[in-house]
Amino acid sequence: MKTELCELATTFGTDKCNFHHYTPHYHEMFKDRRNEVRKVLEIGIGDPASMADPSGKPYQPGASLRMWRDYFPNATILGLDNNRSLLFYEERIWTRYADQGDENSIRTAILSLSGWTFGFDLIVDDGSHVPEHQVNTAKLLVPLLAPHGIYVIEDVWEYPSQVGWSKEPFGLKLEDIPYKAEFIHCTPGNCDDRLVVIRA
Repeated sequence: MKTELCELATTFGTDKCNFHHYTPHYHEMFKDRRNEVRKVLEIGIGDPASMADPSGKPYQPGASLRMWRDYFPNATILGLDNNRSLLFYEERIWTRYADQGDENSIRTAILSLSGWTFGFDLIVDDGSHVPEHQVNTAKLLVPLLAPHGIYVIEDVWEYPSQVGWSKEPFGLKLEDIPYKAEFIHCTPGNCDDRLVVIRA
């Protein structure tokens, strides 16, 4: 089902709608409280060398950041990436350098903005997709969620349990996080079209 968020994803050229099928799930999570969302963090700005606009247009870094900005009219959006050439500033969008493989780098990026140390309504991990990074980043950032905040890890493969993922049932072993992790397989047959959703 196409939603307003799907339309924004198509407008800005992020793959969260037409390649992956995440936007209907995000819309379901936030459709009744869009105006209440104040702080959104996404890891991964999107490098044109590795991204493709599903419409065939040249990919513009920060597509999903702009999608979030327009979907959440009262929110400020923070994007983190380890490629300094992708960093930019626009209305209600701030970006910072951070290496997802280095927890101190992520902490430094968040602390560089006054008032960003906690209270995130939505955190999205669309970064390195390395399972160790995904698990460690979740352990670091989930405690920064606002009440009723949501943490989402995108593009999840079925990783073996030794790197932190359980295989049956599909889910995330995050013993240090006191919240339940829900696994959503968005498109059967697409090997990485999966989300892990953690709700505060």
